[in-house]
Amino acid sequence: MSINSPICTSSPKISNIDQSVELLSSVSKFDLGGRCSRNGQERITFHTLTSSCQVLGLYFSAHWCPPCKAFTPQLIETYWTLKEEGRQFEIIFISSDRSETSYQTYLNCMPWLSIPYNHSTTRSSLATLYNIQGIPSLVLLSCKEKKNSKF
Repeated sequence: MSINSPICTSSPKISNIDQSVELLSSVSKFDLGGRCSRNGQERITFHTLTSSCQVLGLYFSAHWCPPCKAFTPQLIETYWTLKEEGRQFEIIFISSDRSETSYQTYLNCMPWLSIPYNHSTTRSSLATLYNIQGIPSLVLLSCKEKKNSKF
């Protein structure tokens, strides 16, 4: 993926949400971020995740990307603010890193879930599904309504 300015659209694409549910449901285990605790559980299913949140963010990013490295701390701060306010909000990191070592290093600074690095087909399919042209990109999905927005 090339580095471009973030894209902002807000038109709902219901079929994309249904397809992303199918893709994300195929991930049997999400990796846990460095500061993330899920009640000691190592296995989080997509159903468990979506039943406990109202908004799900798909965060397309990479350790090697300077704009991503600048945006990630801001997103982490916003994430914790929303959590402290009791908002039902979750993020799944979708890596564009070039190695598993870079992926793991980057994930360790994030408090959210991630699609495992070895699930390259799922990561690529989600990037194609949401027409991700550059990183960082953040797609917000409503877990309760069939809407999405891409930033």
